[in-house]
Amino acid sequence: MAQDPPETEPLPHHLRGLRGAIGECLRQPGHIQVEAGELEAEVEVVDCDRLGTVIDHIRVRGRKADVGQRAGRIAQHLRPGGDHLVPVEVDRTLGGAVLRSQPRDVGDARAGDSGFYQVDIDEESAILRGHQVSPDGVRTPTPFTWTRDQLGRALDQLERALSEPDDEHDLY
Repeated sequence: MAQDPPETEPLPHHLRGLRGAIGECLRQPGHIQVEAGELEAEVEVVDCDRLGTVIDHIRVRGRKADVGQRAGRIAQHLRPGGDHLVPVEVDRTLGGAVLRSQPRDVGDARAGDSGFYQVDIDEESAILRGHQVSPDGVRTPTPFTWTRDQLGRALDQLERALSEPDDEHDLY
């Protein structure tokens, strides 16, 4: 008689990375917070189903690092929604940086709305949000819709950017 395969326990979060840890918890709207190695991630989920998610924000925290180095690595690795990020502000004195994607048409194009992704960076974390720009130029944070795969790729990219050691060369 054949034996059932032994039950295997799930890998601990620190061995699966942020993508695996968040994916395991992504069952319903709400606040998800996980740790993987030296990193901690939180995702505020507005809505989700088996294919996609509506996300208010993604925050990843890691070890303390130089803001210019961190901004450079995030701009190099992270492609939210496939968009490139460019520095809008990098200020080591204030301890922060802001990266943004190019505005694009989102929502109802007839209304003239456009949107972009913005990453706010400090010495310990990066937070990604979507923003909507009204026809009169008012910017407001707004949830964005991604597939689970897009969320996973963004978490992989942030994990890589925040895990790399500081370089001796300034990126910004």
